[in-house]
Amino acid sequence: MKKAICIVLAVLLLAAVLPLVLLPGMPQNAEPLLVVGHRGYSGKAPENTLAAFRLAGEHGFWGCEFDIYPSADGHWVVMHDKTLDRMTDGTGKITEKTLAELKELHITAGNGIETYPDERIPTLEEALEICEQAGMRAFVELKGGTTEQVAELAKFLSSRPAAPVVISFDLLLLQTIKQTAPQLQTYLLIQHFTNGDLERCLESEIGGIDFNYQRNLKKQIAELEGTDLQSAAWTVNSLYAARMLQKQGVGVFTSNEALHEEETPALFGLLIQKYLYTASLIRAWAAH
Repeated sequence: MKKAICIVLAVLLLAAVLPLVLLPGMPQNAEPLLVVGHRGYSGKAPENTLAAFRLAGEHGFWGCEFDIYPSADGHWVVMHDKTLDRMTDGTGKITEKTLAELKELHITAGNGIETYPDERIPTLEEALEICEQAGMRAFVELKGGTTEQVAELAKFLSSRPAAPVVISFDLLLLQTIKQTAPQLQTYLLIQHFTNGDLERCLESEIGGIDFNYQRNLKKQIAELEGTDLQSAAWTVNSLYAARMLQKQGVGVFTSNEALHEEETPALFGLLIQKYLYTASLIRAWAAH
């Protein structure tokens, strides 16, 4: 019994020491972190709501990301899921509801819902206006629409005072955006980086690749060197991880948290962040 306890204590001690020994301290980068609020400041307010967007602006986020679908009558509305069930008091597919029907619903879930009980589903225009007023770069995740709808969307976005960045997992949608409005910046969202992704982006003149951070990105980022492609990562909720990724060459970070407000973490906080970063590397290794 005593031997087992000693082994457990030794393992715990090793787990405590390894991150301090194997991982470097917080990189002292001179460049500011370009932090994009993931669905607004979703760590503090319900995701993809006007409250989350306003809060992101108040807390100095460099950018603000949100998702859009077309309604049944052709209006672009802000929602992450295809259906209304998780976030609202409604049910069914967004694309099968008119804008008037969607505007009758209430947001009923998300962080801080008690503080923001009266939120409704925003339109694209409402979200963009808040970003523009706050000086945030809008990152619009395109999640659907016909070729004709996406082409009209591209014209609309390119006419805004501050042109948003359009991101999507669907390369064909991004190609339609670029064909209609070449001046718009686009990023392809990547869950699993494959050998063909780089070539596809270069051929389509996509501006960048937005990686899933829950992987070791060093190799993928290195492959972008020598190209004009920009790199971004999602969803990075650790300042330590963001600074390490920035050191590797990542330029933009989508986050649920205001990482730019935590530039000098205390020793204990740094240790926790190192643990989280170590865990993410282990998960990335296990995934392969």
